[in-house]
Amino acid sequence: MLGSIQIIKAIWSFKCKRVPDGTVTKHKAQLCAHGGMPVGGVHFWDTYSPVVQMISVRLLLVLSLLLGLKSRSIDFTLAFTQAPIDMPTYLDLPTGFSVGDSTDEYVLELKETPYGL
Repeated sequence: MLGSIQIIKAIWSFKCKRVPDGTVTKHKAQLCAHGGMPVGGVHFWDTYSPVVQMISVRLLLVLSLLLGLKSRSIDFTLAFTQAPIDMPTYLDLPTGFSVGDSTDEYVLELKETPYGL
């Protein structure tokens, strides 16, 4: 906690990309925001999560056609990764990241949303 500013924790996500025979072709790392840290209404205004599969939408449309019901369309706003942030958001330095030999506390100011936020 830096003063009265809430800082979101950062974690690393590591993956090994393999070819069909099982040999490793790449090692990938991604910096992610710890998803359990934000509090609704404090760190963000709205959250959106795509939870509907296309087969479910098709089923509902077929049922409305068979039962003679009217269907309407709704435009949903989706959360995109790497979207601009309009409020000050700070991310703690991830484990294993250091700035020289300094003991000062550093944070990252986010300009775009990282994965997991």
